[in-house]
Amino acid sequence: MSASSNDADAILRLMDQWADALERRDAAAMSAMYTDDATLFDVKPPWVMHGPQAYRASWEACFPYLPARFEAQRRAVSLQVGQDVAVCHCLSRIAPVDEPQHPAGASWLRITIALRKEAGSWKVFHEHGSLPFDPMTDRVVPIAVEGE
Repeated sequence: MSASSNDADAILRLMDQWADALERRDAAAMSAMYTDDATLFDVKPPWVMHGPQAYRASWEACFPYLPARFEAQRRAVSLQVGQDVAVCHCLSRIAPVDEPQHPAGASWLRITIALRKEAGSWKVFHEHGSLPFDPMTDRVVPIAVEGE
């Protein structure tokens, strides 16, 4: 296995750990995966955050609005890995388990993350989440995923 595939596997494991932490509502574990200088663009206010503390606070404020039980899902994952920088984009959503009509599961998000290898470990230094919108109506257009 090459160093690049080892790094890709490590990044995919990191993404799985993030999803597990989200499902547990563990904002501390989620934010530990981000660099101190991380910049994050979100789909909800405050729209832009700097650093893991702001990211953690944003998720902690969001948790009460999530369904009681859900799965953090990803589709269409694309990962490009260099020696010390990597970029990933995918579709991501919260899939409610017991409340299929819960608004938190209404759409897939488009996510792009940029990672940097620091002291042998991969951490996120940039993240951008977005929803497509129709400029004629100024409304969000839900993303359809095959098989959903």
